[in-house]
Amino acid sequence: MKKLVALCFIVMAVACKKDLSPTIPVNDNPGGGMDSMGMMMNSDTPVVLLSGTFINGPYGTTTGTAKIIKDSTGAHRLYLENFTVSNGPDLKVYLSSDLNAGKYLRLGSLKSTNGNQLYDIPGKPDYNEYKYALIWCESFAHLFGSAALK
Repeated sequence: MKKLVALCFIVMAVACKKDLSPTIPVNDNPGGGMDSMGMMMNSDTPVVLLSGTFINGPYGTTTGTAKIIKDSTGAHRLYLENFTVSNGPDLKVYLSSDLNAGKYLRLGSLKSTNGNQLYDIPGKPDYNEYKYALIWCESFAHLFGSAALK
């Protein structure tokens, strides 16, 4: 009887082993036909209108580059390249007139704390007015990082 219980335990332990091999092939090109800026390959190259390097804010550590690009359709987007930011609650991406987010355009919630990211810019704002890309905590009105766009 003890041997039967031991045998059942061994069979259950082996049967419950986690299989780490993927059953679906892994895509070697995770961009899915996209280039490094998230544009469809074989389309016109996006034009960089403005760019700036992220610096830390008082509440976070931020690195990378912010670029305002115009794609082949004429749409404007904010591209965060080689981007990292420390984690925080309710982080948003803004284009702002100043570092205090006095007047801003909310581009959306931060997609990830690291990696290249694209955010649509509604309309074609006056970039003489919206001079900064901000990583902003809306819940506590805290600046995590900024890039002056030139």
